[in-house]
Amino acid sequence: MSIDKVFPSYVSKLSGRILHIGGYMGEEGEFYKEHGLDFTYVEPLEHCVAVMRGKGYDVIQAAISTSETFYVAGTNASSILPPIEHKLKDKIVVNHKLLSDIEEGYNILILDVQGATIDVLETGNLLGFDVIICEVSKSPRYVGERTYDEVIEYLLTKGFKLIKKYQHAHYDIYDLVFERKN
Repeated sequence: MSIDKVFPSYVSKLSGRILHIGGYMGEEGEFYKEHGLDFTYVEPLEHCVAVMRGKGYDVIQAAISTSETFYVAGTNASSILPPIEHKLKDKIVVNHKLLSDIEEGYNILILDVQGATIDVLETGNLLGFDVIICEVSKSPRYVGERTYDEVIEYLLTKGFKLIKKYQHAHYDIYDLVFERKN
């Protein structure tokens, strides 16, 4: 997900605090800073956390999950779920937290969690979020992944409405923007 490329005009108008889960190398950080957005990344992989902290970014080193198991796959493809289409390189133990442990004080949630969108959302209460942006797929790329339609249905039941979508050039992957219904 490249927030700065996919929804730049939308995100640049947001205000508040961003909790970005699945930070990888913090590619969006400069964009957030340029637009005066306060943000925190969440990322379990130590080498990624080191890169982001080296850029001066606030990072929580953890997977958002009920389990400490994390599956290391190809570049930007690691997940709390085992991969189907990517080669599994390693299965490691990482620090883990629930979304409910860290979500207070943030009003924008960005999820780039490689198939685990609903798994992550289910660990929080979501009450403080006005906007949720997530990457989803129409066909599972990870064991146990809930798909595009399931993510939309889940967030509708939590009081959100789908307002924007962007289809990636490859695969059947989409970035979706939801806002809380008034």
